[in-house]
Amino acid sequence: MYEGAFNFASPLAIVNSLSFAYYGVANIPEYLIPDLIYSHNKGAEEFYIPALAIAVASTFAVDWSYRTVSHTLHEGHGQYPSTATLREFRLGHHATGAIGLLGTAALALMLYCALKYDITSPHQILTDTAIDNILILSFRGMAATVAVAFTYRLSRTPNIRNAVLCLVMIGTLAPMVLMVASRLVLFSAILCIYLVFVLIRGSVKRRHVLLLSILLLTGWFVVRAVKDSRGLLRDTGAVSGEQLSSTIADRSSVDFGYRLAGLDFVAALWNEQVENQRPAMFGQEALDSLLEAVPSVLWPEKQILDPKEVIYEHYSLFEVEDQIMTPLPSALADAGALGAIVIMAMFGGVLCVLQHCILRARYGMLVYLCSLPYLFYFEDNGVDYLLLYGRFTLVVWIVLMAARDLHLLVAWPTTSHAR
Repeated sequence: MYEGAFNFASPLAIVNSLSFAYYGVANIPEYLIPDLIYSHNKGAEEFYIPALAIAVASTFAVDWSYRTVSHTLHEGHGQYPSTATLREFRLGHHATGAIGLLGTAALALMLYCALKYDITSPHQILTDTAIDNILILSFRGMAATVAVAFTYRLSRTPNIRNAVLCLVMIGTLAPMVLMVASRLVLFSAILCIYLVFVLIRGSVKRRHVLLLSILLLTGWFVVRAVKDSRGLLRDTGAVSGEQLSSTIADRSSVDFGYRLAGLDFVAALWNEQVENQRPAMFGQEALDSLLEAVPSVLWPEKQILDPKEVIYEHYSLFEVEDQIMTPLPSALADAGALGAIVIMAMFGGVLCVLQHCILRARYGMLVYLCSLPYLFYFEDNGVDYLLLYGRFTLVVWIVLMAARDLHLLVAWPTTSHAR
């Protein structure tokens, strides 16, 4: 749809790729051998075909809506992102200091979270303050910010000092990413580093894509090994090589057979709505998500409701404790089959508007790259997916602009004196 590297890193490319994984190939094991798959809605495989039909129609709706809005915003005329946006990104003289300051601050905040909390499961942490809660939820975005900041600094002005600084900062980042043991955090950091180099250099090389693929595959097994060795140490107090390799193989099969089987929840909801005549929620899940997203700093007395739990309660789906939530089942729960397709079309349009606004802002490409992890994290309902993405981009942009203004204020007397 777009030209150059952005064609592979646009929100549409990311969402379409994740939709293909969650609603497509990853469901084959669950559909063929449901009894062998960990945590499955019994009987849901009977409704995989209508669930697949809804998923395909919704994916086409997202694609059509995104492209329609993009055409309306005149994104398809000539190079996009614009030459001016790319030129600012490649030259950005004032951005180098600002992004370095932002990366250092992000790394410091990550260290603070790592020392204060057990961040192996960030979404399950009960923090001491509302500010800490925001920091924990921003952990994966801060990891990408560190990676982008110092890779950008090195790419813009390659020299020994920046190379050492980049290696030290990213080397400090590595153990904290492994501490969380999240493949999405690791993958997004690696992809952000790669995209910074591609957008600075202006070309994609096959050998670099091969290297990227190797890094992502290696990262998968490294994170899997960290998670499984941690579990074995907790359960047995010891880890052998044979036991660890066996556990990695078993858990990887669970990941591929269950973790990405996004149609299972959709099929269970279809069963409840069509076979058991249970009415849709008519936007209740989306409203609860909006209210839950209000920071506790602004609403200290708010009652926190997990939107997934609200769906469980409405449809009596308590058999499976950890349903695979993605934007599609949340739309289906709220509006039924036809309504879900309409909501997903709106989802695609909003996604296009968000990226358009981000890239038109000052330092838009930097902000976009720092926020990429929130596009990769597809296991969330549609409202939270868009809100977390939009909120983090806004925070990064505000901090960058403040850092830039501070840099100019500090530099102003020197400039004045020179004149």
